Amino acid sequence: MRKTPVSRSAPVSQATNDGSNFLASAKFLYTVTLEMPWSNEHFPKRLPVPLKAPTILSPKEVNTFFTAVAGVKHRAVLMVCYGAGLRIGEAVALKIADIDSQRMVLRIENGKGGDERFALLSPRLLAVLRTYFRILRPVGDYLFPSWRASRESRWRSARWCRCGDGPAVFG
Repeated sequence: MRKTPVSRSAPVSQATNDGSNFLASAKFLYTVTLEMPWSNEHFPKRLPVPLKAPTILSPKEVNTFFTAVAGVKHRAVLMVCYGAGLRIGEAVALKIADIDSQRMVLRIENGKGGDERFALLSPRLLAVLRTYFRILRPVGDYLFPSWRASRESRWRSARWCRCGDGPAVFG
């Protein structure tokens, strides 16, 4: 027989999610599978998920983070995510034609839910992208191409980029 721990040290949000999952499972079991004539009053209310304030990094911490990222391409992808507020999958799928330096916007074609949207492009981020473009000269349509030039990078390659003691390229 397997021993199970008596107490579980889980984060509060995970504990509330576990309780909500259990409650939904029990409600389904009794009302649908066993066809019990119970209504929502027979079940306890769900626990509210506590909201936490996001961690805001200081400019020095942000600079230290980007300096620690090895590789020009990975650093540029992460700077686009941070500077324009993009998801990693949106950043690696950017095409060169999606950058509008006249209006200072980035066009995101397939965002969350498949929607098209625009993100603001700061002058500093535009300078970073121009420096990246001058250094690596990406071939093809994509701003961050894969090793196969006709495809974009995979988001996993940017997500798992290694951090090292490389020099700061975009200071």
